[in-house]
Amino acid sequence: MPDRPQHPCAHQGCNTLVRGASKCEVHRRKADQERGTSTERGYDYKWMQKRKDYLAKHPWCSDPFGDHAGQKVRATHVDHVLPKSEGGKDEESNYDGKCDHCHNKKTAKCDGGFGNAKSSEGRGGQNVSNF
Repeated sequence: MPDRPQHPCAHQGCNTLVRGASKCEVHRRKADQERGTSTERGYDYKWMQKRKDYLAKHPWCSDPFGDHAGQKVRATHVDHVLPKSEGGKDEESNYDGKCDHCHNKKTAKCDGGFGNAKSSEGRGGQNVSNF
């Protein structure tokens, strides 16, 4: 299979060509440093225990987008409905189990992840299938 074509780094003003990633190595490293480690963001040992307990009680993806067509898909992420960065708490009432696909889709569409704009739609346990 041929390699993907190169494209400019997504960092504004950078013309370095990259293949497969959105940013060049310099800007990826800088973004990672600014973001901080998972522990610095509050995802420590206590969080890992809460996550494990929640997934044991809620093993299936909540399918907020209706993408699973009635099939049960195992949840691999415990998502904060209201992100911690916006004041969301580490409480079960603010958790939602999601598979990789749904977690990434919600991050991109609602939380402003992957360089997208933030949206208040799909929060508070609402079904987000209107995206």
